Amino acid sequence: MRTTGKSEITEPRLSRRSVLLTGMAAAAALGGAVPMAAMAAQATATPKTLPNMPQRNPWLTDSVYPTTHFNPAATDSVAQAGPTKGRQLKTADVKVLPTVFTCSPTLKKVGDATIIIASGCEGVRKINGSGEAFELVSFLPYPGLEALAEKATPQAIQALVDEADAAARAKDDAKIIALSQKLSDLGFSRETALNGTYNLIDKDGFHYAAYGGMKILKSTDDNDPKKPLRVAKSKDFASELPADLAKGQIITLGMTYDGHLAVAAQGGMFLLDRDLNLMGTLPFPGEAVENSICFDETATYCVTSKRMLKIVWTGSKLSTDEADGGWASEYNIATREQAIAMGSLTQSGGSGTTPTLMGFGDDPDKLVIISDGDPTGTHAVAFWRDKIPDDFRQRPGTKVPAHCRPDPDRHFQGHDRAFTQCAWLWRALSELPVPKAGSRRDLGKRDDRGPDAARTDRRAEAELEP
Repeated sequence: MRTTGKSEITEPRLSRRSVLLTGMAAAAALGGAVPMAAMAAQATATPKTLPNMPQRNPWLTDSVYPTTHFNPAATDSVAQAGPTKGRQLKTADVKVLPTVFTCSPTLKKVGDATIIIASGCEGVRKINGSGEAFELVSFLPYPGLEALAEKATPQAIQALVDEADAAARAKDDAKIIALSQKLSDLGFSRETALNGTYNLIDKDGFHYAAYGGMKILKSTDDNDPKKPLRVAKSKDFASELPADLAKGQIITLGMTYDGHLAVAAQGGMFLLDRDLNLMGTLPFPGEAVENSICFDETATYCVTSKRMLKIVWTGSKLSTDEADGGWASEYNIATREQAIAMGSLTQSGGSGTTPTLMGFGDDPDKLVIISDGDPTGTHAVAFWRDKIPDDFRQRPGTKVPAHCRPDPDRHFQGHDRAFTQCAWLWRALSELPVPKAGSRRDLGKRDDRGPDAARTDRRAEAELEP
């Protein structure tokens, strides 16, 4: 939550590490500390015009945060304005539930109750977030990780926070680095960091989260605000998938607009029904998925370390074939050696971003946006999701005739290597002034020689004007 006035925590001071180690629950707690009525009263200043928003997925719970990245399009945006008044915060204003690491808690409404479901490294927490409340209702360890969950007690978490704070005050970098082993022992490691990161709540109130490599937990509280979460189903897909797909781990999952679970693993994608039955697979040999996926009404959008993909379900198979309505496009990437040398978080040399959709409803251009892996500097890259405009002209010097990207000199300034999320770009571009009548927001250079000049069969390369 952001306010227009100054907001900061005053004495006793909470360290940055305290906030990190208590995870996203602290941020959610901050929201819970403000009465909902007050938030509504503060949110009266809305723009006269708003960009079109993604269509709500009827298979997701009807809330402001049913899935990671807010909505299927991964815009990380809502139409409601935030608070317009700020004040200094004190520790008494902040309600915290300790957790080793929890990312992107999802929300559902049950009558007047607001239920937060927060999946983390070691399990799933159900939190009452109604009104000013922020109270733990139950904790459900992931099946098979009960022993790990038992280690992550509030006392153990606080003891590690205290050690980290003391080392930071002493500027003891060696001690801080050594604490990473204790943090791993507590449950935060390369093997567990993705547990529950991407999660969702479906229209019937079931929560889905991946964990433990190729496992998915489906849990429920029977839509009773007072009941604890319980396991509805847990399944390990390692034995059901092709070997190249099963040897990695699940990176993300999301809900398609026809009510299926699209699951992206390191080596490909597979599709499930909501009872976790396997429907189809699509391996990506020699490619890696390193972040989340997004959806419109017709397809799933996934960026690998080498290509941007529009993936459709034909009823019998997952496909990127244009004959089926999908497509695949290369984009500029670095080598693994270049990525490592420049300190990239994702070391494949690819994008490493979650695709973000732009263009909904009657918007003339329907796009999917990523940042590329160009070793000369990261670019925002936009792909037409559907038909390429007939008057489009490919940009000279681009790698392939398959996407739109900015001028080479217009990379994100201030970054030697910027693998970044693109959701911020959706809002920035949505607020651009509309160009002169007859243009299409000038997404690219148009060809005055006619619709057949410099046409390509797939996506098309264009300049994104600032």
